[in-house]
Amino acid sequence: MKKGEPNDGRIGADFVEMITKDRRDYRDLNLSEIELINLVETINAEIGYLVTQLAQNAELDQRWIAIGKTQIQQGLMALTRGITQPVFF
Repeated sequence: MKKGEPNDGRIGADFVEMITKDRRDYRDLNLSEIELINLVETINAEIGYLVTQLAQNAELDQRWIAIGKTQIQQGLMALTRGITQPVFF
């Protein structure tokens, strides 16, 4: 992929290097960890689509849909932090 070209939303090694290069609070990620983050992001997009569909159905209990959305977001964030193991709070 060339600079300025759209991508498929996956995080590449060049991007990770760019955002972590001057940041001491992020550690370097290996290829396996980048692939795992990409998998989490792929699942995130699929679940996001499902949640959007559920939220558009007025017959469903939207309170529980919102609770589920929040908890899924928290879970995906926790998985990402588990992979990246940031050194900050």
